[in-house]
Amino acid sequence: QPSTDSICVTSLKKFYDFTFATIPSFLPRKFAEYEAISFNDIDKWVDKIFEEVNEMFDRGRSVLVIFNTIKELQVIQKGIPSGEYEDVYVYQRDYDAFEIDKLEPRKLILATNLAGRGTDIKLSEELEKSGGLHVIITYLPSNARIEEQAFGRASRAGDKGSGRLIIY
Repeated sequence: QPSTDSICVTSLKKFYDFTFATIPSFLPRKFAEYEAISFNDIDKWVDKIFEEVNEMFDRGRSVLVIFNTIKELQVIQKGIPSGEYEDVYVYQRDYDAFEIDKLEPRKLILATNLAGRGTDIKLSEELEKSGGLHVIITYLPSNARIEEQAFGRASRAGDKGSGRLIIY
């Protein structure tokens, strides 16, 4: 049985003479996606997120951690040891202002999926040389578009970046 999308396209082709073309990105994407990891234990999940953040910081990189809910974000925020990270930026809602002109190395951004949408994160030259922004998605997105949008924060306009799903 044809999908609704194919029925719609078929109907459109019947009335309009058109063809589709895939338009490539202006600049090639420099993005590495690491193998997804899932946990049934919340403590192990939190530990793995901080382990990954610390590993990226050791490489001179910054990390954006994207959560599905504010409650999940707050669990991680409360788990940050005092004085562990110099700068932690938190964006819980879509109306929270993104206050970073150029993201420098070793910065941690905690955001919900809504707060991160449409945000263009500019990287400093030093961060770009270190490998760019690393994105951690902490939940399984409902579709590939949402996952792609979240990982897209890591490699915009030809910037380097990487990402991983660390799911609880």
